[in-house]
Parts: sequence; C-alpha cells; structure tokens
Amino acid sequence: MIYRKAAGIPILTSLISRTSSAFHTSIVHRRHLFDSRLMMSSYNNNDIKKDTTVYIEASSTSAADQSLKQQVFAMMSNAESQLSRYNMTKHNIVNIQSQILDINDMSEFNSAYEDYMVGVTHLPAQLLWQAAFIIPDGGDDDDTVRCSMSMIATNTKKDSVDTAVEAGKSPCKPNGAVLPFSPVVRCGDIAYLSGTLSAGAGM
Repeated sequence: MIYRKAAGIPILTSLISRTSSAFHTSIVHRRHLFDSRLMMSSYNNNDIKKDTTVYIEASSTSAADQSLKQQVFAMMSNAESQLSRYNMTKHNIVNIQSQILDINDMSEFNSAYEDYMVGVTHLPAQLLWQAAFIIPDGGDDDDTVRCSMSMIATNTKKDSVDTAVEAGKSPCKPNGAVLPFSPVVRCGDIAYLSGTLSAGAGM
C-alpha cells in the first residue's frame, strides 16, 4: 500500500493487489512500472528508475535442490545487484511484495528474509500472500519455485518513526514466528504501508 500526501491531504494512490493465476506481480507494482516507463530515467530488464526511486518487478529462482531460504537469499542478492547500478543497497528498500506457494511456509520465509536483512535498522513495509502458482523467471510453471518478490527502493531518506522495526529485533507472534517488517516507511511525502490482517474486533 502506498500513500502520497498532496496539499496536506493524504491521498491513496495504490491499494489493489491481485493473486490471480494470470498475474504473479501485484497490480500495485504493474501500475507504477507502466506509468514510470512513460517518463523513465532508466530502464534495465526488470527494473526501472524514475527520479530517486527504483521499481523491481517480481523475480523468482528455481532449483529442485534449493531450500526456501536459499531461494530468498538468491532473489535478494539479485535485487541488490540490480540496485547497485543505482548506488543503492538493501538499506534503500522501502517496500516489498512477496508471494509464497504455501502459506504454511510463511514463518520459514520470514525467518530467511530477516536473516538476509540483518543490519537494516528500518525494515521495509511488506505485503505477503499465498499465490495460486508462481511463474518462474523465464517461463513455464515450476513447482520448485516456492516464492517470488518485487520491491521498491529509493535514495530518499527514510523518516524516523517510532514504529520502525530493525532486522534481528522483529516482533514475534505467540508461536514465535518473526514479523520482519515495519508497519510504515515514510519518505518525504510518500508512505509505504504494510498489510494488515484485520482492522479491529470481528474483522
């Protein structure tokens, strides 16, 4: 979720995401990617730079002998390689949208992701959901692909907020599963929000 502030009024600019089998990248990112290509500063394969912001389309990795953690590390390492072209690192990531093939893998996925992000003092906002299936980079459906990630990074400094979550110090669910994301990441007039499971009692 991305909010932009204009004339002192918060305006919702992107909210919808979709897990249809026809799409393995959220509409939120597709919209930004297509809009950005109209006035892009730089476009390379599956990443786009517009002004101070880089949008990286969904990527995945496939290998029958790879664990979920290895797949997460491979995707994040590839993302950092892309970001390095713009003098950015994992510290510049402000929003991540993740899909996993089995929602029961969420705890394992979160632990692997947090391990990779060690050193980041203000973790990105994140949306995570189970997909019907995940199309691997390069083509056909492949059941060895267990997760996919797309992200936004920016050179704009993250504003200091009390709710910032540091990698390695993430809050945990009662069952001990880590929640490695910040509820909000604010950069100037844009705020990136994490997903929520409910808005109150009975929701």
